[in-house]
Order: sequence, then C-alpha cells, then structure tokens
Amino acid sequence: MHRLKKYPYFLFLLVFFFCLHGSVENFGLITVKEVATSGLWMLMGIVFLFGLVFLITRKLLFAALVVFFSATCFFFFGAFHDFIKSISIFSVIKSYRYFVPIMLSLLALLILFLRKKINILPKITLYLNVLLIIYCFVDLVSVLLLTFQPTEKNKQEFNFQYLDVTQKPDVYFLLFDSYPGQKSLTDSFNFNNEKFNNFLLENSFKPLNTRSNYNATFFSMASMLNMRYIDKKYTWNIPTPKEENERQSEIKNASVFTLFKNMGYDIYNYSIFDLENNRSSYTQNNFLNNHSRSLNDKVFINRVIRDLAPSMPPDMMALFPNYYDYLVYGNKFDNINLEKDIYSFLERKRVKPSFLYAHFLMPHAPYFYDSLGNDISKKILLSSEMNPDTKLFLSYLKYTNQVISRIILAIKKKNPDSIIIFMSDHGCNIWNISGNFEQSFYNNCAVYFPNKIYGETKNCITNVNFFPYLFNTQYNQKLEYLPDSLFPIFMPF
Repeated sequence: MHRLKKYPYFLFLLVFFFCLHGSVENFGLITVKEVATSGLWMLMGIVFLFGLVFLITRKLLFAALVVFFSATCFFFFGAFHDFIKSISIFSVIKSYRYFVPIMLSLLALLILFLRKKINILPKITLYLNVLLIIYCFVDLVSVLLLTFQPTEKNKQEFNFQYLDVTQKPDVYFLLFDSYPGQKSLTDSFNFNNEKFNNFLLENSFKPLNTRSNYNATFFSMASMLNMRYIDKKYTWNIPTPKEENERQSEIKNASVFTLFKNMGYDIYNYSIFDLENNRSSYTQNNFLNNHSRSLNDKVFINRVIRDLAPSMPPDMMALFPNYYDYLVYGNKFDNINLEKDIYSFLERKRVKPSFLYAHFLMPHAPYFYDSLGNDISKKILLSSEMNPDTKLFLSYLKYTNQVISRIILAIKKKNPDSIIIFMSDHGCNIWNISGNFEQSFYNNCAVYFPNKIYGETKNCITNVNFFPYLFNTQYNQKLEYLPDSLFPIFMPF
C-alpha cells in the first residue's frame, strides 16, 4: 500500500488501460501488433512529457499527476466529446469552439488545485493506482474471455444442396460504392446513363432492377453477404462505433463466403473489409475505422482533424501534409491499386474456382476525376465534400463507367466463362442533390452469366435477396427469398 501512495504507477497503467479497453471495444478488428505499436508510442510520449515536467517542477507526484490528467484528456478526448454529444442538456457546448476551451480550462484549474494541495497528492496517487489496477484487470479478463470464447457461427442455416451443384465458374463480384440506379439517376439527376447501359447490353449483361435494403455501406453489405436482415437493434440515425464494428464483424464472417468455400472455391479479398483470414490491402482510405485507426480514433489530434479537416482551408491543412493526403486522396490511391491488382489477378494460374470480391470507393465522394480523367484540384475536392456538386458527381460517374468497362472487358478476355457481377451497395446519399432520401436505396446491378440462364426475376430484387438469386439460377439451389424491406440509415456514406 505504501508503494501505491509513493510511486505513480498510474502513468503506465493509463497506457495499458487505453490499449486494453480499445482492444475490448474493437475485438477482432485490431491485431496485437497494432495495439502494442500504438501503446509503445503513447508510453514514449508520456515518459518524455513526464521527464520534461519533472525537470521544471522537481516534484515527482505533482509532475506525474499533471501528465496523467493531460494525457487522459488527450487520449480520451473523443470519448468525452461523444459523451457530451449524447446528452441533450449539454448540446450547447458540444461544438469544438466551446468544448475544447472548457476542457482546457478545467484541466488548468485542476493543475492549479494540485499545486496548492501538495499534501493530498499521495492520496490521489493511491486512488488512481488502485482504480486503474481494477480497470485494467476487468478489461484484461474481458479480452481473455473474448479470446477463448467459441467462434460465433452464423445463426441462420441455409438449406444448401452441395450435391446439386453441377458447375463452378469463377465469380467476379465488382462492388462500386454509392453508384445510383437508373431511377435515381433519372429522377434526381436528369441523367440517363445511356452509353454505359448500352455497353453492358452489348456485352451480354442482364440489368436487374434492384434496391438496397439499407442506405449505408456497413449495413447493406452485412445484410447482403449474410442473406438476411440485421437482427440486432441499432441506432437508426447515427450508428455508434460499436454498431459499425458489429457490421464489420458480420461482413468478415459472412455466410456467402462460407457457402462458396464449402463448394470448393478460393476466396480472394480485393475489398476494403477484412474477410476471415484475408485482411484487406486497401487501408489508405478514411472510410473505415479499423485496425489501429479504431484504437486511436478518440485521441485528440485524430478526432479534431477528422471532424474539422473537411471545413479547413487548404492553406491550414498544409500544416498536416501527410494526413491531408490521406484524408483527401486515400480513396483515390486504393481505387488505383485495386484496379491494377485485378489485372494482375487475371494473369495468375489457379487450380480451384475463384470468388473475387472487389469493393471500389467510387463514384463515392471525393470526386477525383472529371469525365476525361483529368485530376480535380484539392480545393475543389474539399469544397465538394462540404457542398456536393451535381455536375462534378456526374462527371466522376462517367469516369467510373470507364473503369468498370475496362475491368469487365479484361475479365471477359482472360476468363470468358466466369460470372461477372456489377453492383452497388446503395445509391446516392447526398441529400441536397437527390432531394429525397428514398432515392438512395436505388442501387445499380447487372450480371453476366456465361450460360445465359437468368431465371425469373421479380420486378425488383433487393440486395438481401441477390445471392439467393445467384445460387438459385447458377447453382441449382432453391433458397427462399425474404420479403423486401427498406431501412433508412442516415449516414454520410
């Protein structure tokens, strides 16, 4: 007990708790190496700051407490801010212009209080040491329980008759994020997309009149790839990070991949998500809060830049050049690399049939190119994020059509007997362009089946029923279709 009063173990325990708690919140989406790396950097920062404050004050416990409370504000800034935003009576101070000065003022008052009350520092030290030991122990137990609990299997059983499968062509599932359906393009944008539609028809694609069940990527993909609706309660207007993590976990262990694997397929992940043991290679985008990003999202500098960067003038963003490029151009780099990787994949020799899932963040904003492939300036990119422009979107859509066309022609040339699926997870989610949020459910879908057996299609197939349709028409299955329903999720993607 004497040591707990005398030595500030809480400085190291704070980092340990931060890493443990983040591991519990993001279990399955972050690796031990990522946690350890983040923790090491934080520990080095705390040690450096403590040494600096101690050299100035020459008071061990006072310096430790100053660093502890400062680091707590820095590491858990996002958690404090999210808590304030969740309580209606604090809505007045949730803006950064009020919240940050108030937090800094409270921190300054606390430091002044500690400076005057030197005699109570051992008691505060004892309290913080004991408190963090308890917190760390609880989270450590939680991590161990999560680690050794049985792997959760998909609850829904599918009456899949593997013996009835007579052919196993390669499948290319090409997902283009936020690509609107023809109805949305016509009603909201007065654009008929005739040239691209003709290209699909000329290459023997069958357009399907589809709608998404959710107008947000995490929810739409989790539902589609598991062929069922989201069965857990969620916050319909602003899903929490925990709910987003649940959707990513559902995508990672989706039923569709299990069924294809059981048929003897190899799964190739060219998406932005992790799939079972196939980790995503496309992590430059700022679309997902996964891996170490999910752990560090609540840190002050990351949260402030994430929330305020889109509204900052380019001159100010020049202070953060690396983050600026990541924020603005992450999707662009991933899209470029993804297209190249598909062409490389087509050159491989493979023995087993392949299911390839590619997820392009286009024509999802930012709109990097015009219809001729010319780069859009940084200034316009940031401006379009805050004030979306119809002409810019349609120009980028035309460029996206060129990318899709190139990939389809390459697949048909190298692997003409494969199934090719062009699809979007949902439609356009830009309210001040579409004018009607229901338009965001009209997604796009066209399929190429080499055997030309398309079966009967309903007037509208929602995404949750797409893979049952694929299995029924191409793999001789008789999976049941679910009733078509729409669930709005007000998210910016």
